[in-house]
Amino acid sequence: MDNKICPKCNAENPIGANFCRKCRYEFPEESKDGRSLKPRIKSFEIVEDNYVIDSTIHLRWKIENAKSIMLDDTDVSVYEEYEVLVEKATKINLVAINDYDQASMSLSIKPQPLPSIKKFRSNFSTIRSGQLVKISWNVEHSSKIELRTNDFVGEVRPIDSREIRMSETQDVVLRVYTHDPNVYEDKICHIDVLSEVQIVSAIAEPQFIVESRPTRLKWNIKNADSIMLYPQNIDVSGQSEIELFPRRTTTYRLIASNHISQKKVAISVGVQPLPQIEASILTDVDSIKLPQIGVANLPSQSSMGKLSEWLLSSHEQKIENRLMKSSIFRKVKSLLKSK
Repeated sequence: MDNKICPKCNAENPIGANFCRKCRYEFPEESKDGRSLKPRIKSFEIVEDNYVIDSTIHLRWKIENAKSIMLDDTDVSVYEEYEVLVEKATKINLVAINDYDQASMSLSIKPQPLPSIKKFRSNFSTIRSGQLVKISWNVEHSSKIELRTNDFVGEVRPIDSREIRMSETQDVVLRVYTHDPNVYEDKICHIDVLSEVQIVSAIAEPQFIVESRPTRLKWNIKNADSIMLYPQNIDVSGQSEIELFPRRTTTYRLIASNHISQKKVAISVGVQPLPQIEASILTDVDSIKLPQIGVANLPSQSSMGKLSEWLLSSHEQKIENRLMKSSIFRKVKSLLKSK
């Protein structure tokens, strides 16, 4: 007579027993006709045919006589399929368990190689507007490759190149797909597109001045990285105007440049000089008693020192003082002639 072993106490019991004679364990109905009580894993597979690292895959199984099911350390007893994120090549174990025994099966997860971009570059990183630039690339292990620009998106071959005419700065993108269409990689090639320097306007306001008065140079220059003002040799990049005090008629030059071009413009400013006092006639001027000459705000003797020194002092002062000097000079000259 065939017996069956109690999974709790290992006691022998008849095939038709409902309970263990020793520990009173209740046998399942299947045990009464002599069928095996060992769990059986009929299948264990990956649903997806192609996958890579970072792909999400689905594990599916069929199991009989199992009370609980473990996928590595995860209890999946209530599932018939389980989702897994692939992080690397590995092996995963499925274990089916009941009171009598357990069965196990292993499955190897072998992701396909990720795409490798060996080369992606342009022959120029800075070009003129409208110039052709050549983009080339070399890719391995990709199921699909796309080249993306502001004006074009299309599939290309793994090893190839393309000439593109560009009118604006942009990022050219090479997108490489894995066998999982949801997993891809982008690589960027940045290209600066420059336009030539353009001088829209350049003027002086006012264009004619009296000596010691200011003029303001103004300009509108486009696409320039650098702007220099000569003969002062001043860097005025980023500015659109500057105030100057020319002492004589001067021609200024603005030189604007970027990586691909340079433009120049000249701005002339006419200067009317103020009258100059001749020092040779002032030898005895300090001994002359000046008459009332009708000049307002004439400096006092104590505030200006000797008259000759004041008349010969630097002309870097207000125009009103310069005009006053000129008036005094004419009167002194007439007095010397009458002596």
